This record gives sequence, C-alpha cells and structure tokens, in this order.
Amino acid sequence: IEMKSKVLKYLIPFAENFTLDLPKGSKIVRIDVDQGNPYLWALVNIDEAEINTYHFSCGKTGGLIEHDNELLFIDTYAIFIQMELMLYVFLNKVSTPTGDIIASKFIEHVNNCWRG
Repeated sequence: IEMKSKVLKYLIPFAENFTLDLPKGSKIVRIDVDQGNPYLWALVNIDEAEINTYHFSCGKTGGLIEHDNELLFIDTYAIFIQMELMLYVFLNKVSTPTGDIIASKFIEHVNNCWRG
C-alpha cells in the first residue's frame, strides 16, 4: 500500500498544557520557535481520515508539571519574557476515537541532529 506523507507545521500555544489534533499515526519530529511563535512539526499521512488528540504538558526549569500518565520527552524551546526561558515539552497521552491511550509509538524524535 502506497502512503503519502508530509511534514506539516502546527502553531502551538504558550501554555503549560495543550492539545493538538493530528491524523492517526502522525510522528512528532520537532518543536521550535519561528518568528516569535512556538510550532510543532509532525510527519503526517495526508490520506489518513482518523484524527487523534495529542495531550502535551510543558514546564520550565524548576516548575511543577501536572500530568495523568508517564511523560515522554519531546523537545525544548526558548521563549522570551524579559529573559530567555526554556520550556520542556512532554507528551502526556494520545487519545483515539475509541478512547485508547497510546503514547510511545507516536514519537519519532530526531534527537536534535538537524541543529548541527
């Protein structure tokens, strides 16, 4: 079966907890800031109709992170609020239409090798 995938860019909020709806099987590959806004890049199958909800938890160094499940580290990014702060982004859970909670198989992290 031939699949068609693209890396797509999604605006994410400056928030401690947020969700993002992505096609089933999407793989998160990067989180970074572009022109002052945080974005998440994911490899998505453009023909997939089923949507899953990704639940993220974020925190800064020394900050309390509240979560329901084991957190899986995704990436860090810097925000500027009178000084540079690093936000650590974790995947809390992935909800499917059937209510399953699946996390680890949805991550394909590139270990920042693209940053040089």
